[in-house]
Amino acid sequence: MPFELLNPAQARCRAARAPHLVALVRAGATAHLSTRRPSRSPPLRGKQYSTRATRQGRKPIMKIVKAVEPPAGFTRALFRLPIHLYRLRLGWLFGNRLLLLNHIGRVSGKAHQTVLEVAEHDTTDDSYTVASGWGPTAAWYRNILHNTNVSIQVGTRTISVTAVPLSKEQGGDIFSRYAARHRRAAKFILPRVLGFSVDGSDNDFRAVGERLPFVRFVPCAPE
Repeated sequence: MPFELLNPAQARCRAARAPHLVALVRAGATAHLSTRRPSRSPPLRGKQYSTRATRQGRKPIMKIVKAVEPPAGFTRALFRLPIHLYRLRLGWLFGNRLLLLNHIGRVSGKAHQTVLEVAEHDTTDDSYTVASGWGPTAAWYRNILHNTNVSIQVGTRTISVTAVPLSKEQGGDIFSRYAARHRRAAKFILPRVLGFSVDGSDNDFRAVGERLPFVRFVPCAPE
């Protein structure tokens, strides 16, 4: 063994005559102990803390696993099924989870209807927030950008609203809150329907929300 541990009396005596030697011996003893018992070494505890901090502040690993397009054929018919239930005055079956959007075609000028999932409902002003799962090219999304005065049906109510597009940061916040309420559903649906692969963390859900166009439907002031 290259060094010999000192008892307290020896350490005090030699420290007065050779402080550098004592410091070297103590450093050697500490390094030896940290090799044999790393879990109790103060330097290692510092590394474990920094690892936790890195995990908490890590960058999202969300990935786009496939390109998505608006549904067609049987899938489109399945997505439009709630529209027929709304027309039969059965919208109450969906509660506040789905709403029916009544909008006007930007080219044709014809009336259209689209069922959308409610991402968030603000009870303070009775506004409803939705996202375009098919991105900014979805027909309904382009229509409401062209004409923001639309109406929505929620349950048995019909509300005249103004469509307000939200920022990327707002979309990230909203989807993070949505995922917190419906984490399993969000993690299951995202890769299969919307083409995003996530690890289930808030950072990943926020990154997805920043890529989706969000719109808030704000009730019009009564005339």
